[in-house]
Amino acid sequence: MTVKRWTLGAALCAMLAAAPALADDNTVTVGLILPMTGPSASTGKQERAGAELYIHEHGDAVAGKKIVLEVKDDTGAADVTKRLAQELVGNDHAAVLMGFGLTPLALAAAPIATEAKVPEIVTAAATAMIT
Repeated sequence: MTVKRWTLGAALCAMLAAAPALADDNTVTVGLILPMTGPSASTGKQERAGAELYIHEHGDAVAGKKIVLEVKDDTGAADVTKRLAQELVGNDHAAVLMGFGLTPLALAAAPIATEAKVPEIVTAAATAMIT
């Protein structure tokens, strides 16, 4: 099993353990914030494909709960990332925020995740301060 596949599997399990009670207790929303356009689009597209492949190969349910990926394009801009994180947590009731192609984008979402008490899983940004 590759590191990325293991990471996604571990992320899904951690997310389920930390997921708050939602209107539909059988669905868990993963807010996947990725650069799908702009200079970092290839990173975002590869991350999305990896997450979708994992779900395709392992199923879309963990511990009896259906996993739903809500993919948002942050365009590589920190202010857009912050707004999307707020929308995912507030409107879409995301149980976890995941993705983030660049360090400033991950840092922009961190206060939102902390305040909402949802895990933030950084899958691409790799500056030393992130790891």
